[in-house]
Amino acid sequence: MRLATFIAGGNECTITSFPGDVGGLRANVDRWLGPGQLDADLSGEAVADFIAGADALTTKGGLHGVFLDFTSLAGEGNSMLAAVLKKDDATVFVKFMGPREVLEKEREMFLALAESLE
Repeated sequence: MRLATFIAGGNECTITSFPGDVGGLRANVDRWLGPGQLDADLSGEAVADFIAGADALTTKGGLHGVFLDFTSLAGEGNSMLAAVLKKDDATVFVKFMGPREVLEKEREMFLALAESLE
């Protein structure tokens, strides 16, 4: 499942792959926003708007998906950058969790990493 782990700013960035759609984008976003991860309290409509506003992402290898920047939802705690990509019958996740200021600083490098996947 875990393909790679990187450390940036003392925080972990992971690349994982799972078979199928792993419940779909909404289920994953709901889980990430929930207890034990981002602990964000958003209404269902706010989550739907957040997902609808996600940027489309295409990698060097032709994988398609979305880029989700949770930093706008974060308070003073941890936040997340995530790329969710489809590869054949699998879903590839690139996730970087850490303090908002670290993620904001490393955002362009995160995108470069996600876009470089083949």
